[in-house]
Formats: sequence, C-alpha cells, structure tokens
Amino acid sequence: MAFKTQEIDVSVPISFTPGAETIHDLVKESELHLKGLDYTEKETLRDIFLDLLQAAAVIRAVHWQRIDTKKDTKSQLLALLKGTVDLAKSIKNPTNPTGDDGQEKTTDSFEDSLDKMENGFTTVTGITDTQNPYGRTVDRRPRIRQIGDNIAQAGKDN
Repeated sequence: MAFKTQEIDVSVPISFTPGAETIHDLVKESELHLKGLDYTEKETLRDIFLDLLQAAAVIRAVHWQRIDTKKDTKSQLLALLKGTVDLAKSIKNPTNPTGDDGQEKTTDSFEDSLDKMENGFTTVTGITDTQNPYGRTVDRRPRIRQIGDNIAQAGKDN
C-alpha cells in the first residue's frame, strides 16, 4: 500500500520447542525469531482516508442539487442540465473588455481611486444616497490618513 516500512527481527516467546526430538525437549519454553515490518511512515491509512473523505465532501457540496421526489425527476434533471449548457454557452462567448469604440478601458490612477473611496462612490450607478455617502455627511466621511509602512513616508513622492 506504498507505506514506508523497515524489516525487523522480532523474538516471540513460545511454550514449546519446535523441531525437538523427544517429548521432554518439546515441552520446554523457547523463543522463535520472526521477521516483521516496522512502519516508519507518520501518516496512517486512516489519515489518508480522512483526506479522501474531506475531498468527497467538497465535491458533493459543489455538485449537490435538490430533486423534489413529488415532481417529475426527468424534467427536473433536464432543467438543471439546460441551465448548465446555457452557462457554458455564455462562457464560450465572453464580453469584450474594450469599450464600444474598440479601445481598452483605462484604469483609474491611484489618486482617483482614493478620491472615489473617500467620496463614497457617489458617481457609481446604484448609489441611492449621494448626499450622504457611507450614511454620513460629506464632512464626516472616512478619510485615508496614512499610506505606507512608515508614517514619515506617507504623502511623499519617492
């Protein structure tokens, strides 16, 4: 089973003497030398099975689906498979990361990203309260005070 082993000699006490010629010699206690295996591997078969059990639990959790036994099982399975096929089709044709004009979208500079964070992302669609970002007035918004490991480096261009 691919366990690291080492062959050892084990002496076992026995209550008779094998190969004795007389009964008097046969009933004498003796020792028998047997060759055995000593497992040098730290990980046991139980540990390996526990790892396999955990992997099986993860796979089961990922692929688990509830099937209602009171409804048609075949139609439920076909609906699940159709959803998987639709997902695969959408992955085969991903959207282009470029804008409508064909040029790649530029990422904001670090300073622009900081400003957006401090202003509460009020320019992003979906924000309901642009007057009070983070649930506070603009003068009480969170501010980034220090950038860097050393406070002496904060705000300096090196």
